[in-house]
Amino acid sequence: MNANVVTSALLLGLVLAWYAGFGHRRLAAIAGHNAELAAAYSKADQIEAETTHAPVLQRCADELDAWTQDLTPRLQRSPKQPELLFAVQTQLQASGLHLDRIDNLAADQALGLPNARVRVMVTGTTQQLFRAIADLENSEPPTRVTEIATQRSPDGVRLLGDMTVVRIWQEPK
Repeated sequence: MNANVVTSALLLGLVLAWYAGFGHRRLAAIAGHNAELAAAYSKADQIEAETTHAPVLQRCADELDAWTQDLTPRLQRSPKQPELLFAVQTQLQASGLHLDRIDNLAADQALGLPNARVRVMVTGTTQQLFRAIADLENSEPPTRVTEIATQRSPDGVRLLGDMTVVRIWQEPK
């Protein structure tokens, strides 16, 4: 046999013996580390993509905080505020309407928030009635006319209105 062939076979045998004894475990460990590195790079890319949105998200969070600070006092009922019956009566009279009847109603538990309700019967012009409704609905805390029925008075000039007014608020935390 040729010396080159023997040397080549011996070197190949040594490489195969090393691979069989140690190499395949080392290469498997390297492949595992490469997989971990690929996962780490993928996670780093994902985090980098998320951090590019961080300033926008922070600005949005700051806006939400500002809105919360602005709106929270408007949604809470202050002890200084008049009761709903008195507030509605005053508002409707200020709009030029004549109050025929005003009654307190039980709170509506279906709303899920503290609330007060009144039923009001008024007489006035169409313009006075709708101006009064607009003024009521723009008051704080939120006040809504949930039911309304109107009809012309017998003289044909004035309007008779029957409405339910609800005020909702949040309790301070």
